Amino acid sequence: MVSCLKPQSSNEDDSVILFSTSNSSISPSSSSFNHSPPPSSYKLSIKNLTYTLHPHKTIIPFSFSHLTQKPHPINILKSVSFVARTSEIVAVVGPSGTGKSTLLRIIAGRVKDKDFNPKTISINDQPMSTPSHLRKICGFVSQEDNLLPLLTVKETLLFSAKFRLKEMTPKERELRVENLMHELGLFHVQDSFVGDEENRGVSGGERKRVSIGVDMIHNPPILVLDEPTSGLDSTSALHLKHFQYIFKKELFL
Repeated sequence: MVSCLKPQSSNEDDSVILFSTSNSSISPSSSSFNHSPPPSSYKLSIKNLTYTLHPHKTIIPFSFSHLTQKPHPINILKSVSFVARTSEIVAVVGPSGTGKSTLLRIIAGRVKDKDFNPKTISINDQPMSTPSHLRKICGFVSQEDNLLPLLTVKETLLFSAKFRLKEMTPKERELRVENLMHELGLFHVQDSFVGDEENRGVSGGERKRVSIGVDMIHNPPILVLDEPTSGLDSTSALHLKHFQYIFKKELFL
């Protein structure tokens, strides 16, 4: 189990990591380890991962001497270490505000180079020197559904495929999108708008699956989901968890 720092509320949330458990047809643009064939299993190693926030200096108002206040650094994560392997379950749990999302964003390479320590993360014992290396291997689905509400489900996935599967022909990309919609249970709503709070569209559970599809379109070996069941009813949440078996991936809570 991986724990995080400084609980700020009593509501516990779960974050999820999906690992490929079989050889998958990863696109050439997303293949890892110097264009070598993808391994059949993965080992994610985190060692002494620390993340400290350094707030900017603030000027004290109504001060004739223009005094500045130097804020203290804030430890978001401190010496986090764990190993996650294919077909194992690791728990990343804790109250809101304890650094779970920060941890997952670092693992998925969604941080700036200056905030990344290449000595802390390795995959299959190969150190990840930059966040861009992790981004090639890890898909990442954030808590918020960052989708265009006035695009249909199919248009949204095709838009992602156009940028992530550039080596494919338009027909191959469309076939990939159709297969993914079948796997995610979205084929029947392919022509429906994605929607949002202001625009009517698919249901919350279907919208979350569209978000997952956007980051699964290139079939990454590792898929990181930040609280994917947040805001969903129990039926939609259960439906979402069943997809770990469809994609032959193992769930990490």
